[in-house]
Amino acid sequence: MIWNQKPELRVWLLSGMLFLACLSEGLACSIPVFRYALDRWEGKSNPDNAASHALYEEIADRILSGDSAVFVQIDGPNSEKNDACFEHLASRLKFFQSVAELPIIDPNDPSSQLGPGPELELRFSAIRISQTDPAVSELAGPKLAELPKDEPWVIPVFGRGRVLGAWPESLMDAEGIDEICHYLTGACSCQVKQQNPGWDLTMNVDWEARLWAAQEENDQTPEPNEPTLSTDEPAEVVYGKEPSRNKLLPFLGAALLLIGGYFLLRRK
Repeated sequence: MIWNQKPELRVWLLSGMLFLACLSEGLACSIPVFRYALDRWEGKSNPDNAASHALYEEIADRILSGDSAVFVQIDGPNSEKNDACFEHLASRLKFFQSVAELPIIDPNDPSSQLGPGPELELRFSAIRISQTDPAVSELAGPKLAELPKDEPWVIPVFGRGRVLGAWPESLMDAEGIDEICHYLTGACSCQVKQQNPGWDLTMNVDWEARLWAAQEENDQTPEPNEPTLSTDEPAEVVYGKEPSRNKLLPFLGAALLLIGGYFLLRRK
């Protein structure tokens, strides 16, 4: 076979594959899902109905103040089970945000530019409502008929009123909550809204105006304990806990392999 007979061709092909892999990695968006949705996915509104549910207003206020997502617990008939579920949910969310990290964002990457809005941070909150609340049918969406009525449900909302899904308390153990949080805080791999799970709430919010207002408020907030930067070499500003590595290195490595493969072919 050609693959075995021409080792120089293997170098060439592998170099090209590495180059494509580096190119794909270099162009991947590193904005967390929850912020990408807030920045770029359109919300759902009903101009004929100017009134907005009080719960929706509270969710919008929390997201615009910096919450990554708001977890809505819809209580069941058993108050003890409701209390235990909410306590477990709040405790696990607090634990996750204490140990997890957001993807590091390179400000020089055009596909990872943040839009106007609150400061990017990892923060969750939770709200409780009853199953008789008028917002329940839209919150639960297509899952309404499937959810058991004898236990609480958990429904995470993020972005401009995007519901990720609806799950009964029996599925909201530590692993289940962590999976939801990992998805919301991970880099947005699929930027098309319709290809992501979930459905939209009808929230009559002027998102563009509110996001710019949040940005202005964020700009006016003084930076506490501004870090001291080394003067040995230019510092790269990133969102995250570590400076990002130079993204040109993978491209340079791939280019060197391509050049080496080319000269091997010429020698033949």
